[in-house]
Amino acid sequence: MTSIASNKEKYELKIDNYLAEVHRKVDKIINLFVVLFFLIGICLAPIYQTWVFSLGVGSLNVLMYLIAKFLIPNKFVARLIISSIFAIFMLQFIGQMHGMAEMHFVFFTNIAILILYQDWRVMIPYTILTVLHHSLFFFFQLQGVEGLGIYFINYTEVDFQVLFFHYLWVVLMAIICGWWSVIFRQSQIQLYYKNLLLNEQKRELENQQEEIKQNVEELKSTQEQLEEKNTKSAKLLTDVNASITYAKRIQAGLMPVPEDLEKIFPQSFIYYQPKDIVSGDFYWFTKKGNLTYLVAGDCTGHGVPGAFLSVIALEALNIIINIMGFDSPDFILSQLSLNIYSKLNRTNSDVKAGMDIAVCIIDHQKQTLQYSGAKMPLYLIQEAEGREAQFIEVKGNRKSIGYLEKQEHYLYDNHTFDISMPTSFYLSSDGYQDQFGGENNTKFMSKRFKKLLFDIHGKPPQEQQYLLEETILKWQGENRQIDDILIIGVKL
Repeated sequence: MTSIASNKEKYELKIDNYLAEVHRKVDKIINLFVVLFFLIGICLAPIYQTWVFSLGVGSLNVLMYLIAKFLIPNKFVARLIISSIFAIFMLQFIGQMHGMAEMHFVFFTNIAILILYQDWRVMIPYTILTVLHHSLFFFFQLQGVEGLGIYFINYTEVDFQVLFFHYLWVVLMAIICGWWSVIFRQSQIQLYYKNLLLNEQKRELENQQEEIKQNVEELKSTQEQLEEKNTKSAKLLTDVNASITYAKRIQAGLMPVPEDLEKIFPQSFIYYQPKDIVSGDFYWFTKKGNLTYLVAGDCTGHGVPGAFLSVIALEALNIIINIMGFDSPDFILSQLSLNIYSKLNRTNSDVKAGMDIAVCIIDHQKQTLQYSGAKMPLYLIQEAEGREAQFIEVKGNRKSIGYLEKQEHYLYDNHTFDISMPTSFYLSSDGYQDQFGGENNTKFMSKRFKKLLFDIHGKPPQEQQYLLEETILKWQGENRQIDDILIIGVKL
């Protein structure tokens, strides 16, 4: 708890520093506009013979600005004074041009500049002075004060209806600009906060990447020693197998327990059969509120290289979903691709590794299933009253995760399905379909696999898993298993 509190204080301090930097930049912009407004007043003076008005009000505004900037210690109060100065400049221009209607656009210009402060409160003095200005001259009119034409050449009498609409538009514009400033501030702070998190996560990922590289180098060195020292190969092989067996425990520890999926989906199974001790295939799932995230992945290669990549992917998924809070499958895949690319340091490395992967998000409340895939399809079987079960295959995008040589930001397609009707769906790596066997020693193939899924989808999940395993073992016969196998089945 102490660590969380200290982190929160650290981020709040950084956000305060960010806002202070924003205000410093805006103050520089305000400097330019104060000078510009003063010069505009000077330029208007000879045209409309308003030298006294220009120099008097303009100089007073500049003096007030200097006081606010250098003598007011409370910066918020200073910004309120600056808001008032902007209002007085607007009234000065209206007076100098004797009420030319176009000069009311100065109101919109000035209030738009104040949005840059990202603080709705600075709109208040500006709005109040504008309303008071209109009210004052309306009061003069009601009192029968003569000579208003000196200030308004095109002056016409104003009734309550006109005054009401002036108030309405002034207040409405102030509210809209205040709202914009709030949205601007929130979005910028969120972006700033996310950048802070991403920078910290990047440093953590770089440290993990270095550790992984060191482990890979150690494993490579071990393998070279095995080749060079044939006389000690038996002992060294035993040691390596022990290390890989331990690595299998680590990999298994990073993946959820299959039985936990049954707690979320009672009618489900995970058929997971690595080719070697460790696997390049992996699965991951978690439940957050009404959403369940389900992921199946197939890394380049199998065994140790595939397992290393799967560890990177599992850690990245945890960060992307549980820490960064991404809740759309297509965005999760895009972020994962950037993450894998960054970790493998593709710009300075000849490593050619990636993965095929599918991400599903099930919304239990809305009864929808979202899917996005990178070369890993979704198989969906739905039953509706009065018609036969429908088999749907969504192949996903033909772009694996981690390969970004041609496109820095690749966007994956997102597919949404209504699962209010009885629905079964499957995620599978290509290990099952690519297995050689049968009478002609050919691959099992996708067509045969999809038919098998359709034939067994109505059976209980444990029986489905048994039939899948029995079928592939019978097909394989005496052949060796050529790739990792992963099939996830869920019946909703």
